[in-house]
Amino acid sequence: MKRVRQHPRLISCAWAASVIASSIACDSVDDGHLEDPSTPPKLVRLLIQDEQPFGRFSATDVLRDADPQDASNVCSERNPCPAELGQFCNIDAGATTGFCIDPLNPRITPPAIGIPVVYGGNQIRLVFDQGLAAALDEQLQAEDDTTVMLTRDGAPIAAVKYLDNSGSPAYSAFPTLEPFGPAIVLKPLAPLVPSVTYAINFDAKKVVDRDGQSLAVTDSGPYSFTMEGFYPMGAVPDVLSSTTTVIAPNSVLQFSLNADVDEMTLPFSNSATVSATALRAIKVMSESGETVLVRGWVDRGTDPSACVPNGRAFNVVRSTSAGVAQEWAPGVYTMTFASVEAADSDTTLGSDAFGSPLAVTFSVGTDRADPSEDPMVIENMVLPEDCP
Repeated sequence: MKRVRQHPRLISCAWAASVIASSIACDSVDDGHLEDPSTPPKLVRLLIQDEQPFGRFSATDVLRDADPQDASNVCSERNPCPAELGQFCNIDAGATTGFCIDPLNPRITPPAIGIPVVYGGNQIRLVFDQGLAAALDEQLQAEDDTTVMLTRDGAPIAAVKYLDNSGSPAYSAFPTLEPFGPAIVLKPLAPLVPSVTYAINFDAKKVVDRDGQSLAVTDSGPYSFTMEGFYPMGAVPDVLSSTTTVIAPNSVLQFSLNADVDEMTLPFSNSATVSATALRAIKVMSESGETVLVRGWVDRGTDPSACVPNGRAFNVVRSTSAGVAQEWAPGVYTMTFASVEAADSDTTLGSDAFGSPLAVTFSVGTDRADPSEDPMVIENMVLPEDCP
């Protein structure tokens, strides 16, 4: 059967659906764990994945950074891909051979920014070929521990660290539900940032196995990885769909994001004054070629008394030159994003994990939406100036 190229998010969803039943059926995360080798411990996987078992169902192994179109990766109907970890053969229409798609490969699935639950939303699993000394767990949790360090531009990133000696280094039905191990686990306290490169370093002498053997210096790093780009994961109304969505004249567009947005890069975000840069951050053109002013702000819900900002969603509405929301005129519009940036980064909003440009087209009809039935209308929006 021919397989076509899919977006990384779709690959993750398909992977989750195909293996979730089998992963739940497993006896424990120790299934498949082979006898420890007699050699010193070796790092075999470096995974960036969800902080908790359930989240975005995304995992990336930084060490599997092979060229997806390498000659050794060729597959066909008679030469299938390895039956592991959701790999499949991607054959273009009309071709007889293709390449194996490895969902753990960072070139296929860049490390995804997780959804914060207790900590920042991600865990980093440093998986070894054997169990490590139990005393390492207490060592990792010491306040001044330097056994393993996560850094950004040389500065340490605060993280909870511990030892998880369970699991198999080679086999997992689904890495977020049945994690690879044994592993040193880091859970950053704050969310990781789009398109930022992080590094991991070991103090090799402090990473020892159950026999007291230290990690080889050649395995001590640094290991670097770059997080996925900044992009919307959804929109209401769904102007991200492949077909032109029709919205009401009083509709507000809301974009749900994979990371926090820097609200000050949105036009008219907090007041009627706006910098020239922010004014150009979102460009909207009518079908007649007219530039349409818009206002953008971080979503604060629909209850002014609560007014809780959600940095992972922003709203866009047509605006006057003074930043006052107004209804869209009927017609077709194209919206592009030039300089909407992620918080704590100068990464601009794109359409996918790889930073491709984002442009959406939508149509405005003549019938207004009923505010009592549709929360995403001007009448129901809480603006920053409405907050206490």
